[in-house]
Amino acid sequence: MAEAGNWLIPVLSVIADSGSADLAVTYVGLEGSTHHLQLLRTSQDPMLADVISPCDIYVDAKTFIPTKLIYNLHPPANLQARIPAEVTYSDWRTVGGLAIPFDIKYSVRGHVLTEYQIQSFAINVGISEDAFSIR
Repeated sequence: MAEAGNWLIPVLSVIADSGSADLAVTYVGLEGSTHHLQLLRTSQDPMLADVISPCDIYVDAKTFIPTKLIYNLHPPANLQARIPAEVTYSDWRTVGGLAIPFDIKYSVRGHVLTEYQIQSFAINVGISEDAFSIR
């Protein structure tokens, strides 16, 4: 999650890093007020077959906004290990025509590790020329 776009939606890295793998999307069903989708990378490479795990996406049935991602972390020392991780998105607000989650929680093994509570969000904010001056 170190890349700029992945702080908000880590599943982007799953899609972007697909490389030689294919991405299968399965509609699991309606669960309460959310649609449950499962993304799974598939590969013919036997080295990858044992380390690929699904990513579950939950989307609000009325707004189609993501509410939760569930995926597995794979530590470098043991890529076959699966450590459950979850990202929940809430307090969605419209800013400049975009839906932005103002509360984002990252959990690993059921314990919240990080929570981002956005106070304000602006789009197309100009940058002062002073920001580019050499000091």
